[in-house]
Amino acid sequence: MSKDTIKHILGRLNRLEKAVFGSNSQTGKAEQHGRSTDGSLPTHILRLRNNGFFKQPKTPKETHARLQSHYACDLNRVTMALLRLRQRKQLRKTSKRIGKKKKGAYVW
Repeated sequence: MSKDTIKHILGRLNRLEKAVFGSNSQTGKAEQHGRSTDGSLPTHILRLRNNGFFKQPKTPKETHARLQSHYACDLNRVTMALLRLRQRKQLRKTSKRIGKKKKGAYVW
């Protein structure tokens, strides 16, 4: 393929992406749902995911502790938000050994 052909294809892909995802879409970033706004708890958790926080398994308690400086909320809300993000396949569930006990954790 020539450089002109590749440029033409990339231009078409960019136009299609803008038409489908909107003009401010960034590929690989957090997916936006109608219910999520910039200040919502799931959005904050997805930002942590995109910044690499969930490369190692994290428990809801660890996630809650990390969020407290940016978004103050109850541990129960963080737990439910993590469960819902897992249901939407935006996080994966695994286990993490803390002491001698296995705890549920989330990873990406």
